[in-house]
Amino acid sequence: MNKKWWKESVVYQIYPRSFKDSNGDGIGDLNGITEKLDYLKELGIDVIWLSPVYQSPNDDNGYDISNYRAIMKEFGTMADYDRLLAEAHRRGIRIVMDLKEMMKYLRCKSRDNARTPFQWDDTENAGFTTGMPWIMVNPNYKEINAKDQLKQEDSVFHYYQKLIRLRKEYEIIVYGSYDLLLPDDRELYIYTRTLGSEQLLVICNFYENTRAFVLPVGWSKENSELLIGNYNDFSRSENTVTVRPYEAIVLKNRFSQIG
Repeated sequence: MNKKWWKESVVYQIYPRSFKDSNGDGIGDLNGITEKLDYLKELGIDVIWLSPVYQSPNDDNGYDISNYRAIMKEFGTMADYDRLLAEAHRRGIRIVMDLKEMMKYLRCKSRDNARTPFQWDDTENAGFTTGMPWIMVNPNYKEINAKDQLKQEDSVFHYYQKLIRLRKEYEIIVYGSYDLLLPDDRELYIYTRTLGSEQLLVICNFYENTRAFVLPVGWSKENSELLIGNYNDFSRSENTVTVRPYEAIVLKNRFSQIG
């Protein structure tokens, strides 16, 4: 098995302007990222993919870099970056600097709501800044914010935390071979991962219809168990799974020696 650290790593991209403002000027900055490293560590990430912070006239979202040895003033200083790097490394987190044209292209295709300030809590401006944010905060921050997510066991945060933990625990998720089932089905995306004698079955419903899926041979109720799902329960008979709207299920073969 040809193992690579970057294959096994979980990467979290940060658009610094919208992540966390530390000085009240309404613009996210490097010190704001440093302030929230423990949150990212709790989530379980390994790498921060940092959108451009170098000195730039900022005519092209920071990709028009004018000096690779200086930080754009609104984001902080090189000393702030050195501190961020040191604190990230102290937590076992790497930092990759975004200089790729592909990421620029993807960002240009994004809507503005993909860049709105991170919603940290239900205080004014979602806890992003004590000043006037550079772009309007989504008004749903009173109900949807990181502080509330951390308190709820069934939150999106904890679901992704569990996904990350499973990815690190089971090599089959990273290195297992991929085989697509039902390639012509427009609603269900189903595939297996296989590594030696180990096997996982992934079942995803991308539509609002409830579907019944007949399990392949070897995946009966007595031979498999639920590894993770995005509903609080799991509906199945001996050889059939009822897949609800937008449900995602991962089954583990009971006879696989995983973990």
